[in-house]
Amino acid sequence: MTNVLEVFGLAAGYRNLPVLREVSFGVAPGELWAILGPNGAGKSTLLRACLDYTRRNRGALRCSAGRLPIGPEGSWPSNWPGYPKASKPG
Repeated sequence: MTNVLEVFGLAAGYRNLPVLREVSFGVAPGELWAILGPNGAGKSTLLRACLDYTRRNRGALRCSAGRLPIGPEGSWPSNWPGYPKASKPG
């Protein structure tokens, strides 16, 4: 089965400070992932690099939907099929 998201050899950081080095992973359809680690470990940098909010120094990213569907100001567009549906209380 083809992964819906693949990251190959990702390196990213800020100015002259490398934060991520050679990060690679794949997410298969239906998988649920969590990014865990201590403060300053690069969790936010990983997400920002995958979403093109932080410059990637090296590596590649492939999403089966083309570009990751990001709406205004980094929000997830509510019309995208993967958007979580909120339930009304009561």
